Amino acid sequence: MVYEFEVIGDIKGKARPRVNTYTGTAYTPTGTKDYENLIKQYFKVKYPRYEPLDGRVAIKIIAYFEVTKNTTKKDKKLIEEG
Repeated sequence: MVYEFEVIGDIKGKARPRVNTYTGTAYTPTGTKDYENLIKQYFKVKYPRYEPLDGRVAIKIIAYFEVTKNTTKKDKKLIEEG
């Protein structure tokens, strides 16, 4: 079984867990939880009746970024050529 879906918008990395100094408990930052839920929603919209996978799973992520402004002309040319 192969599941493929696309998430539109800015890419956000998973933030490290934080610790509440008052209670001493670890928690996941809100921004990370929100982004994880966004990805879940994109998946559920495309596959409303999905079957959970058992065993080993392979994941392939393709991310597209704009060329930064401080990239040299030489490097931009190499990027455009592939």
